[in-house]
Amino acid sequence: MSFKTILLGFSLGASAYYAYENRKAIQQEFTDTKATVTQAQDSFQAIKSNLTKLQDQIPLLQELSSDFNHKLRVFNQETQSRVEIINQRMEHLQAQTTKLNENLAQYQTKTSDNN
Repeated sequence: MSFKTILLGFSLGASAYYAYENRKAIQQEFTDTKATVTQAQDSFQAIKSNLTKLQDQIPLLQELSSDFNHKLRVFNQETQSRVEIINQRMEHLQAQTTKLNENLAQYQTKTSDNN
């Protein structure tokens, strides 16, 4: 027998003894690792399922986005025309107010001259 063979046998024997002495800890570690792998696989499947659901919703979201953008453009156009009407009325009312103020000032001047 060579030294290599003896060393190899000794190493295998020591490893087997160590494994036997720590078999419960090794079994527990194996069980924990197996549970973790199973949980990771379940999580992966759930993520995959959720991703598929999200991808299925993309066309609907794009349609809703397009519809919303169209409604926003229509709203802005309607609002712009109404704002223009309001501005025109405001200008008209301001012109009338200015005329009324001028007439009031003239009236006050005339009444104060008469007194």
